[in-house]
Amino acid sequence: MIVLDIEATGLMQALVTPLIVQPHTVELTAVKLDQRTFRSVGRLEFLCKPPVPLPVEFTRITGIRQIDVHGCKPFSTYYPELCKFFLGESTLIAHNATYDIGVLSCELRRLGKECAFPWPYHAVCTIETTAPYLGRYLELRELYQTVLNRQMPSAHRSGVDTDALVEIVQALSKQQLFDQLVKRRPVAYQR
Repeated sequence: MIVLDIEATGLMQALVTPLIVQPHTVELTAVKLDQRTFRSVGRLEFLCKPPVPLPVEFTRITGIRQIDVHGCKPFSTYYPELCKFFLGESTLIAHNATYDIGVLSCELRRLGKECAFPWPYHAVCTIETTAPYLGRYLELRELYQTVLNRQMPSAHRSGVDTDALVEIVQALSKQQLFDQLVKRRPVAYQR
């Protein structure tokens, strides 16, 4: 089971939009959880240099500046490590799975590797799966507060957001709610 968060240069556009206009990954964090115990058994985290300048709004939201990614490698260099990390995993969890899967899919399409990537069989979006229980879609910070009854650390960095989502998933598993949420409404991959 992989919990994922990606910070990228912008919002996803319609699928027919040229890849050059689609967002580029700047920061990715993935945490591998044991399917039975929900304990962390691995972590992959990297900053990469996108082929476009970082938008001002992106820097305002994340705090990541152009100078922070200046010496970083492009996304393509992380492909082998990302494949190895995802290989054999059956479930992908993200708070806005449609976005994170979309950004990752665009990066893989740019490399010509989308169909060669070991996509987990099942994707779970915690925005969508928790809405029926909580009455509305919640931002990650709100979901964290609701499930864990405490304030979430500052958000909009992939490491912080992934760690918060891991805590949420672990808490829901202890309350025996996670399996109910996963069965409720899986997200389809948009490839």
